[in-house]
Amino acid sequence: MELTGKDSLYRGIISKKEIRKGLWMSTIDIEPDSAIKFNYKKEDSLIDFGFIMQGKINKKIKSGDLSRGAYENSSGWGGVMFAPESEGVVTIPEKQKLRVLHLHIEPEVLYHMLMENAERTPLKFRNILEGKKSDFLSRGKMDPQVRVCVNQVLNSIDPGMPVNIYHEAKALELISLQLNWLYLRDKNIKTISFSDQEKKKIFEAKEIIEKKFNTNITVIEIA
Repeated sequence: MELTGKDSLYRGIISKKEIRKGLWMSTIDIEPDSAIKFNYKKEDSLIDFGFIMQGKINKKIKSGDLSRGAYENSSGWGGVMFAPESEGVVTIPEKQKLRVLHLHIEPEVLYHMLMENAERTPLKFRNILEGKKSDFLSRGKMDPQVRVCVNQVLNSIDPGMPVNIYHEAKALELISLQLNWLYLRDKNIKTISFSDQEKKKIFEAKEIIEKKFNTNITVIEIA
């Protein structure tokens, strides 16, 4: 759905599609002219994987186990949420670019995908996969691998291959990465992170490699 025109509160694109039975992908790419605030009521029982690449969303859940105030989700944050039959308020600030990717999957579908690997998920999350209606929320900074994958989805206007297959593959990759992220957080295992200066050097090295791809580039040049 494309949203344009002076009468619209925001310009951009909002889309949602089923990419396989029991699995949906939705994207938001908008720039509100004024702040947006709306009430919502969630009536489905889907597990939501969310990734914010740009902008900010404030959510206040008013019912269920998670109703303990407002949650601010900003650029670079991702998370996993299961809150069936919940309701609340969403606020999106004005005059900012908002780019978000969501994956929505039925618990039983994810359970059958994982099979014996379901043991590599936190107990509370595993209970959801096995049919229990317990609310769940885990949020945090996205790992670099996740950011790359989300960027590939949001920027792949023409991925050069069948789009449905491409999106399904990327959705499963993201779910796999986030489940591993959940497992590491649950076990309090620290992952490798880079400082802003280290990231800058990595991107500079990447540019050198891309520019000299067809030449005999040396390790010394990259260093």
